[in-house]
Amino acid sequence: MSNSDFNELLQQVSLHMGQNDNASAISMLKNITVKYPENFRGFASLGLCYMREKKYEESIPSLAKAVELGNHYYSRHLLGQAQLYTKKFENAENTFKDCIEVGDEPVRAKVWLARTYLDANMLEEARQTIYDITATNLNWQLPKEKSIGFCHYPYFLQWVDTWEKYLKNQRIERVLEIGSMEGLSSLWMADKLVTQGSHIFCNDIVFRDEFRQNVAQSGLAEKFVLLEGSSEFVLPSLEDEYFNFAYVDGDHRPGAAFQDGFNAIQKVKTGSLIIFDDYLNTNNDTKRAVDLLCDLMRDSIEIIEKSRQVIMRKQAHTLDFHLDESLLEKYNINKTKWNKNMDTPKEKIDFLSHKGRYIFN
Repeated sequence: MSNSDFNELLQQVSLHMGQNDNASAISMLKNITVKYPENFRGFASLGLCYMREKKYEESIPSLAKAVELGNHYYSRHLLGQAQLYTKKFENAENTFKDCIEVGDEPVRAKVWLARTYLDANMLEEARQTIYDITATNLNWQLPKEKSIGFCHYPYFLQWVDTWEKYLKNQRIERVLEIGSMEGLSSLWMADKLVTQGSHIFCNDIVFRDEFRQNVAQSGLAEKFVLLEGSSEFVLPSLEDEYFNFAYVDGDHRPGAAFQDGFNAIQKVKTGSLIIFDDYLNTNNDTKRAVDLLCDLMRDSIEIIEKSRQVIMRKQAHTLDFHLDESLLEKYNINKTKWNKNMDTPKEKIDFLSHKGRYIFN
């Protein structure tokens, strides 16, 4: 069979995967890998489908074969994840070290290596790996110099290069962060973004002891304003058009993520950026919320990037809404609550600011 036949089969597989019909895709790919045993793409796709179905043990042979045939970086990275999820920590460690040696996306590979060490309870190795990322790859010396410890997965470090790309040369006087965990992103923003004499406002329902300790240890405590309590009540009380940048990484349930995002857009100045984390998380809750925001406010925001994070810019002081029946159906929105509170522009904003988390069925 020709390469064109192979490509046509993979296109059919892609259609199934696009519809989240991974079972049909897996069935096709099993046949494809028999017919094309020397083409790594079939094995790579099969391994990916198994990963999407959380069949991690089954994914390992296919991903290993894809790496063997094509030295495929993405498959190698997925192989490391599958080994990690099945608690094959030594294998995962070696695979992520191979990813680092190959040189593609070294920060991402090191982040997953750090996660491997954390899951294996190798805390000192995890700490040193995080210091290696911050000091060597990102030229951020603070964590190592201050011996700051992080015990949560350091996913944020994957995004620093992208953030610097869009935020460089901007004067950031006031940052709003929704969800702070141990303070890894908070400390980076305080150190690298927030100008002297300015502040980062952090909101979390309860600040962890690790967060408070890391902020105190950093020497940057004067830059922090801590807003403890549920974002449902804290964010509407803040001044509109006050912040220069917002990072939304709080409650990932769709209603809560939607309300946090809506309030973040309200609270930043026109022209400012808002970044949403975990857009492509496994249960798609955050994606549903952010997609609704993008559809609802498409004349008031500009989408700059959509990948594992979403970066948008607020374009208008007055927020415009697109309310139609198709949105209610598309996002499974409670029509009674929606229609009852949407008569005037002020009612729309007040409702979404204070009760936006309750709009989904």
